[in-house]
Amino acid sequence: MTVNSSMRSLGASFERFELVVLGTNLKKDLRSAHLPYTAEQYLRTTRINSAASIALFFGFFAFVQITGYDFGLFTLIPPLLFWLFLFAICVPGVYLFQVYYPVLLAQGRKTKIDLDLPYAVSYMQALSTTMSPFEVIKRIYEEKSMFGEVSLEFGQVVRDVELFGDDLITALRNVQKTTPSPLFRDFINDLGVVYESGGDITAYLSSKTVFFHEQAKRELDLLLKT
Repeated sequence: MTVNSSMRSLGASFERFELVVLGTNLKKDLRSAHLPYTAEQYLRTTRINSAASIALFFGFFAFVQITGYDFGLFTLIPPLLFWLFLFAICVPGVYLFQVYYPVLLAQGRKTKIDLDLPYAVSYMQALSTTMSPFEVIKRIYEEKSMFGEVSLEFGQVVRDVELFGDDLITALRNVQKTTPSPLFRDFINDLGVVYESGGDITAYLSSKTVFFHEQAKRELDLLLKT
């Protein structure tokens, strides 16, 4: 019992050390990547996978040493260099990849959000003439096949309002904290300001539609000149 308690205490201490080293970025990256794990759960999974990769490395090393069968690898690369390279991949490589995997997913989502946002805003502008802001957001969420990752971001607003009972401003601010796209963050921040101040939502969306179209034209001109 004492041994088990000591092991749990050691594991908890190592987990706290990991979170201190990684900071709060891992928690934010997990939310931005829409991975359904807490930072603690994700790190535990990372450690298990890293331990499995270590076991595979030493198992393969033992197999080669016992049988002498090297699969012809050592004709291409010196044995010491090969084992060092394989160890680097299996131990720190697997751990670092898993730690930064949420970052890669979040960056991929950012690119997709930025690509789909101009079309979503144009659609929102058309809907806003007959719908309330929340109904417009909900419609974008329901059109996942059209707006992809933008729909998923707005889905968090719908969840917070309908499931958790938050008001629209609070739900928008929650998404601002987790979205990987600065462009989307600025858009919903301004949308929240206009809504909270009682401004004209349709006029705001119309101006953003024009802005996105002009931005796309400038980027296309720059591409053609390049």
